[in-house]
Amino acid sequence: MKLFVKYGGILCAITLIMGLLLGLVNSVTEPVIEQLAQQTRLQSIKEVLSGDITGDEIIYEVQSSRYIESIAEYPTTEGRGFAVTAVPKGYGGTISLMIGLNQEGVVTGVSVMDMSETAGLGAKAKEQKFLEQFKNNNTEITAITGATVTTNAVKLGVSEAIKEVGIILKGVVK
Repeated sequence: MKLFVKYGGILCAITLIMGLLLGLVNSVTEPVIEQLAQQTRLQSIKEVLSGDITGDEIIYEVQSSRYIESIAEYPTTEGRGFAVTAVPKGYGGTISLMIGLNQEGVVTGVSVMDMSETAGLGAKAKEQKFLEQFKNNNTEITAITGATVTTNAVKLGVSEAIKEVGIILKGVVK
């Protein structure tokens, strides 16, 4: 019984110390991780919009899609630009996409911000050759061989972005 109490106390002390250390490490790394995520988002927005951003963003509420996380409009040197964050489910989990559209609702660019698809297959969705296919609302998309689920997820994200921005452009959303 004495050994049970002794080892139980030691185990409890170790667990308490490790929990405190884990909390300390989390409090130090959390702001850094958040800052990196924000930088990735801003870089993705710049990649997908045509023209340079010339003013402040306008945030719109998502109307009907469960795959769209956010919609922001930016004044650019080319007119209005929309940056849409889509989060469709791929084979390995959620794929975080940034889709740029112009003032006519035409896709100007697609960027993958985060994904955990299969290396060598679904991970090819990050390649520029694949993402370029979506520009100008192209419907003839060549799928990634062996990664149909990933291809379909990206297609879904882009089509949902087009639909949501279309609602805004038709004046349904102010």
